[in-house]
Order: sequence, then structure tokens, then C-alpha cells
Amino acid sequence: MLRAPLGRIVLLALTLLVAGCGTMQVPVAGASADLSITASALIVGTNGQVALHAILPAGQTARVTWSIASENNAVSLGQGQIEPSGLYTAPGSLSADNVPVRIEARLANNPSAVASITLLVHPGFVQPLLPQNLALTPGTTTEVTAQIAEVDAGQVTWTLASSATGAQTTSGSLGTLSGSSCQRRTDRYTTCSVAYTAPNIIPANPVYVMASINDSHVVSRLHVLLNDRGIVSNPVANQQIQNTPAALGTSGGNDGDYDTYEDKQGNSYVADCCGGTLGALVQDEQKNQYILSNNHVLAESDQAQVGDTIDQPGLID
Repeated sequence: MLRAPLGRIVLLALTLLVAGCGTMQVPVAGASADLSITASALIVGTNGQVALHAILPAGQTARVTWSIASENNAVSLGQGQIEPSGLYTAPGSLSADNVPVRIEARLANNPSAVASITLLVHPGFVQPLLPQNLALTPGTTTEVTAQIAEVDAGQVTWTLASSATGAQTTSGSLGTLSGSSCQRRTDRYTTCSVAYTAPNIIPANPVYVMASINDSHVVSRLHVLLNDRGIVSNPVANQQIQNTPAALGTSGGNDGDYDTYEDKQGNSYVADCCGGTLGALVQDEQKNQYILSNNHVLAESDQAQVGDTIDQPGLID
């Protein structure tokens, strides 16, 4: 806004460019529409929030009515929500790579005084890259999957990096990526996958598989744990059919995992007790053995003490 020589406040059309990605717009509306909008951000991801404030020429907070004035996202997905306080929440999914959403503010005591702002909404990742944990030996291959909050559109660009910030190293020293593809439908999120093959020689630097949505700054990363000790946590291998009989788990539980009640005479009785599956017996490099199970089975959901007795079979059995 500019101040005229005679002291009148005249609202001019302004467009504020931020990093080449979004715009903040205040339309020409005459002297009666002396109103502007500030925003905590001009770019927001799906389900993200932006705080908007309507300001009078003298800097006071204006009492306004907020509304969403655009329909650029698919009607079935919505344009997001704007609260009376000016807090905007972006929609949970998009129908395009980026969706501009224009929000208007009208003065409560003068509805003809209008200002607007355009926010740019981009899709985010629905969840971390899958698998979330990956250990591979040299030369082995696995599939990495990304799911983005965009329907019937969108793509993922895959790269390899030697740090979580995306630093690149010599091509091929971190492994290779191949077979990149995406599945898109109107009724579900876009899912993209790629095949990662570990290098034949374990590099000195860490290895990260990086996924970027629509070549934007929205990035998710997967740390690949390369090792020469035969440790493989690979969903492709885990989904192979087992040809030999697989032993089922045996029951067990914490000896103190039971509830009591008292009768009218004050006598205590065991009301119920619990048990669960002792999933596996594991051993570390020092040959120490441990039971691998769930928190609610062995530790009473964070209530156990060191030294508690673990029963086998479980009390209920």
C-alpha cells in the first residue's frame, strides 16, 4: 500500500513473488476497500496449515469474513477449509501437481471491502518411503515405493545420494536405480516405485534413496544399510513363498500381568490374566540370547520392571 500526499489511503494492486513459487495478491477495490492480508506462508503441502491475518491501513487487525473463492482442485477432493480466525487447512489430496487456492477476506462492517491472497498447495507424501528400514548385501536388489497425496496425476523423481541432504557422489558408486514407474487412478493415491540394486563394493559414504514429488522441494529419503555380514531385510525376499514348514510362536508373558478384585469381605481374587506370543529367540554378536516379543506381552505396556519373571506358557494358557 502507498500513502497519497493528501493523507488518503489508496489501495493499489500488488503482487508479491516469493521464490518464484507463489503470489500474494491484493485487488484494486477503491478507497473503501483499504484492506490487506498477510500469511505465514504462501506455499503449503496437503493437510498443511497457513495462518492468515487481515490488516487495516493503520496496522490494526481487521474484523473480516473469510471464504475460499477458487475451485481449482477436484470438487470431490475439496479446496481445504478456512476457519473464522483465518487459519487455512489445505486439502488432504490433490488432482494436479500444484493447486492454487484463492482466499478472500471481507470487512465485517463493509462487505464491499475485499482483499484476496493466493496460496499454492502441493502434494506431500502419504507415508515414508517403503520399506522404512532396509538392509542389503552387495549386489542385491529390492523395490522402493513412494505414495503421494495426488490422484490420477503426479510423478516421483528418484536419485541416489551420499547424505540425507541429497549430496551426490560418483555415479554408480552408490548402486543403481531402474524400472521407475507410477500407478495412477482417480480413486486412490498415486504410487510410484523403483528397483534399487546395491553396489558390488560397499562405499565409504552412506547411501540414501531420494524421492522428489513432481521435481519439487518435497523430498522423502530412505537410508540403505549396506553390509557384508549377510544381513538382508528386503521386502522382496520377505514375500517369497516358504517351502518348508514354519514353526508357530509359543505363548508367554509377564508374571505380574494380571488384574485383581476384592469381594465384600475384602478378599482379593485374580480377575483376569494375559498372555501373548513369544515371537522369536534372537542372539547378538556376543552370543547373548534374548526373547523378541511385543511391549504389551513382556512389559505390561511400559509397566514392567527389570528382573520381572517371564512365564512360558503365558498365564492364560
